Amino acid sequence: MKKHLFLTIIIFGCILNTKAQTYVLDYTDPTTFEINCGTANPAQWTVKNDSCMLVTPVLCPRQDMGDSVMVNFTIRINQSGNLQPNDNAYVHLQMNGGTYNLEKMFQGDGSPRVFSYIDSNKVSKTDNFSFMITLQTDNSSEFWAVKNGDIEVGNVTKSQNLPVALLTFSAEIIENDIILKWATASETNNDYFAIEKSKSLNSDSVWIQAGVVPGHGSSNTLIEYEYLDKEAFEGITYYRLRQVDNNGDLKYSDPIVVNRIIIDDFSYSIVPNPTGEDEATLFINNKTLANLLIVVYDESGKLMQTTNPCIVNSCVLKLDFSSYQNGIYFITIKKDGKLYKNKIVKTD
Repeated sequence: MKKHLFLTIIIFGCILNTKAQTYVLDYTDPTTFEINCGTANPAQWTVKNDSCMLVTPVLCPRQDMGDSVMVNFTIRINQSGNLQPNDNAYVHLQMNGGTYNLEKMFQGDGSPRVFSYIDSNKVSKTDNFSFMITLQTDNSSEFWAVKNGDIEVGNVTKSQNLPVALLTFSAEIIENDIILKWATASETNNDYFAIEKSKSLNSDSVWIQAGVVPGHGSSNTLIEYEYLDKEAFEGITYYRLRQVDNNGDLKYSDPIVVNRIIIDDFSYSIVPNPTGEDEATLFINNKTLANLLIVVYDESGKLMQTTNPCIVNSCVLKLDFSSYQNGIYFITIKKDGKLYKNKIVKTD
């Protein structure tokens, strides 16, 4: 089953309704949810033999409760009696337009039941956030369901518009070019995306427009995009998306980084770097990969992992950092007796 990593561009800010104090999922009110697939009726949203997501509106802490607000939430997810451990339900939280981070995962356990995720967070009055529920099953005779009222968030106000959700905004080296891929789950008056790149990431960074991809106006279905940068920089490059509405309003995505290193016919990149996730991806392009060896050391020189997975003209390797402490690590690629070393930083 294909899984997605989520990040969001907040296209609309929080338009506050000071009378509202609690957000409640209500399938009779289309302003309280957005789904990209599955079946929703006034009683519940059901997902069978698919991977679908539901996104709440952007939520803001009540503005009449001081500089920090304790936000309480309850999320309930229902399973049919025949779901298996490979059928998963995920709860993601996105803060201030950043990446959707996994908060909770439930696995099917073969019995009808309701999973509940109940928690509270203290947030600043200037924060905003959104929840994303992803349900995955691989059989049409089994299902996950989120019923009317199963998501409740206290001490918040609701914005009047939903974000545009980007799924898996990523960059990959293809020979000497870089291909950028992204997808939207919903769009509202989306005119176009401009792809921008920079050699640095600071207040003085110069961003160059690499190209433009037309948007799809308004949509509630998943739309996939890609752009091939045939004039890619060598070394570290930061990419971002500038989303422009039909009325000229614009917002920027969080930047992603690519390290494109070219030695003769050999190039590689590590994404993301630094990483706050439990894994990073190593992309290698080379005409002959049989003599490659990939080794990971920590800062003291301790061997962490070794692998030689490359048997075709390109190599994509998932590096597992789940057991690593935060710090600096070195990925060494040995090719034909030569060593190429790159640094990767593990952060929270």
